[in-house]
Amino acid sequence: MKAKLLIILSVFTTIYLGFYILKPDSIDFKEKQVTDLSSNIQHQINITKKSNNMSYLFLPDNLNKSANAVYFYFNRNNNRQLYSFPTAKVSVNNNKMRIHIKEQDALNDSEVTDTLLLEFQVQSFPEHIEVFFNKEKIDLKQTTY
Repeated sequence: MKAKLLIILSVFTTIYLGFYILKPDSIDFKEKQVTDLSSNIQHQINITKKSNNMSYLFLPDNLNKSANAVYFYFNRNNNRQLYSFPTAKVSVNNNKMRIHIKEQDALNDSEVTDTLLLEFQVQSFPEHIEVFFNKEKIDLKQTTY
């Protein structure tokens, strides 16, 4: 009886680990404020604020070295195309990273910010990165930091 219980427990533990913890392609993301970032990245983003309604992907200078994050920045410029509290799904397949951002309404206008900055933690950088907003591919300007 104990052996059966141990076998069942080990099977469920393996399934749990396989689906929820051991995700080789999982990438964490956080919504950030520009002031949370290094001065170098802040400078790059401040330059982009002069462009209206542009999307930027900030990539490390040398993708194979020590950097472990990529930043997606969108200047809403008061047109409210993106809202606060975005949801994002990230998938990595065949050295291509796809970021899917889905619009999620803010509870009220005071919670809506004019810019969106997301930080994606990565372990190794893929060769291609695409960003989609509500299933539409975003034309990105890429800069390095």
